[in-house]
Amino acid sequence: VNHLHSNMCLHRDIKPENILHNAAGQVKLTDFGISRDLAASSAIACTFVGTHTYMAPERCSGEPYSFLSDTWSIGMVIYELATGSYPFRDISTFIGLHEAITDKPEPRLDESRFAPELCDVVSKC
Repeated sequence: VNHLHSNMCLHRDIKPENILHNAAGQVKLTDFGISRDLAASSAIACTFVGTHTYMAPERCSGEPYSFLSDTWSIGMVIYELATGSYPFRDISTFIGLHEAITDKPEPRLDESRFAPELCDVVSKC
């Protein structure tokens, strides 16, 4: 993701299904079908694409994609990997997700169960 962002490119669909790992433990990000060059067009940054359950709060509010959009998605994936569950319940629609994100505090890992460093990473996403 850092490589993408350093080249002014957004992935726009980071989710568990797009993250693979091999037997050597290497992690690879896949599915660049909707990734876009941020500098190419401001209109691209405003289109709604991606998986709504991993969409950043600013996208739910209609703001353009940014590097923070990918960062939020990474945080959601890490949270889900650590806890075994998605942080928001009963999110089957975009509207439901928007309501959950705006009405509830940001998800945090329980510091009594997880390393402080991991909790810090998730809270910064």
